[in-house]
Amino acid sequence: MSLKPTGSSIVLRRLLRRFLIVGIAVTILAGLPWWFGPIRPLLFSASDIREYYSQYGFTGDFSRLIRAKCSLEVFHAYARQQGLQRLKGRRLPDGCPDWQNLRESWWSPPPDYAGAYYTFRQGGNRCILAYRDGFLYYDISDW
Repeated sequence: MSLKPTGSSIVLRRLLRRFLIVGIAVTILAGLPWWFGPIRPLLFSASDIREYYSQYGFTGDFSRLIRAKCSLEVFHAYARQQGLQRLKGRRLPDGCPDWQNLRESWWSPPPDYAGAYYTFRQGGNRCILAYRDGFLYYDISDW
């Protein structure tokens, strides 16, 4: 007596195979922003990484805050890798929004901007990167 698959078991196998393929594809696509995002370069050179991310509606507007324990050398290398420019002085340019106010105990960026890096595009986005007490603080917003 040979056990041949019936029509319903073949259909079930095909359905399960398709479900598995779709599940793998969705998992890969969901992981792409993380893989190419701003945290990935820190994974190998920093510790105690914390992140806050919020997206506002379907417009693409978002806010991302990152804090990571790292050396000053890693901080400067990260600024270069992100394409940020060094801030001259202790103040942001006119019109550039300040740090975001996140009510989390881990988010305590420096009160001034001495030694910070930034980018700012009026009416579009801004990024601030600063270093305080052994931690890198990264604040990026797009609106």
